[in-house]
Amino acid sequence: MLITTPLPYNLAAEHYTLFSGKTNYSVATTEIRNLNNVFVTHEGLCLKNFLLVPCSHFNLCGSDDSTFYFPFWKLAIEQYLVSSYGKSLKKIELNDAEYLHIHTKWFGYFFWLTDCLPKLIRTLKFHRQVKLIYPENWKNIAFVNDTLQLFPNLKYQVIPKGVHMQVAKLMLPETRRWSNAIDPREVELTREFVFTELDKQGIATNLGEKIYISRNKAARRKPVNNDEVEQLIKNYGFTSVCMEEFSFLEQLSIMRNAKAVVGLHGAGLANSMFMQKEGSILELSPAITDPKKFRISFWRLANTVNAKFLIQFCQLKTPIPEDIYEVDVLVDLATLNKNLQALS
Repeated sequence: MLITTPLPYNLAAEHYTLFSGKTNYSVATTEIRNLNNVFVTHEGLCLKNFLLVPCSHFNLCGSDDSTFYFPFWKLAIEQYLVSSYGKSLKKIELNDAEYLHIHTKWFGYFFWLTDCLPKLIRTLKFHRQVKLIYPENWKNIAFVNDTLQLFPNLKYQVIPKGVHMQVAKLMLPETRRWSNAIDPREVELTREFVFTELDKQGIATNLGEKIYISRNKAARRKPVNNDEVEQLIKNYGFTSVCMEEFSFLEQLSIMRNAKAVVGLHGAGLANSMFMQKEGSILELSPAITDPKKFRISFWRLANTVNAKFLIQFCQLKTPIPEDIYEVDVLVDLATLNKNLQALS
């Protein structure tokens, strides 16, 4: 299936190279595989017959992201050998049930919504007969545990930090081939499931059709002129929302009612996959010139809900940051004003 992502509505000529060559991508239908005797690393790499299992992880086939197969294979092989024959790494045998695997080394809120949650939905009818592999650090991640409450039939196998697994029977919902190759069919599947749950639980948190995802309470990665930005956005009828003030399902309910969304590049913007279709999204992004470092995830995600997508590049507070997406930015108010007009 070929997906075409329109260029941003307000794309300037100097930023064309960031998007050129990335408008088209293909997605394949993912399957649920049942495998025997698989080595699974704590971070989710799957090794069978000394090879990484195809479609068990993002970016094993090569893509615009570059090819990750060899370094991931090398890491998994080392972890297998040391945990099997050495003493510095631990491996446990999981052979008392069939185990469900849903996580990869790429882990965060965006990937939880667009990869892990669809896998849980696709395997729903098997939940009574499997145990979910549950890395120990998930205990402290609210959105993970809030999500898992939606799947009451699942049992868990908690895996201590740094411990690897030899799994006799593994249920593996396939991962999409590339991290940014978002499948609109999986987005639609997830939307339908979430909306059904919201209705079932009577969760209807409505803060209006225009939402600004604020980072006012964040310690970093926020506009240095945040007060001016928020005031200008409110002048256009937007409600400023700090998502951390709401539960996981309340956040999705807020977005369900949204027709226009503005936010800095970050986890909160992933919730836009639940907004009303054919709306508008403005992403405030750190200024970047290197196409290899530019993240296109929210641009492609916007397309799955047929949203008009705009992007505004913002000056970095730190001249040469180690991670360009982790620094504060200066949002040009005149440009923001122009983009807010274009959203309507």
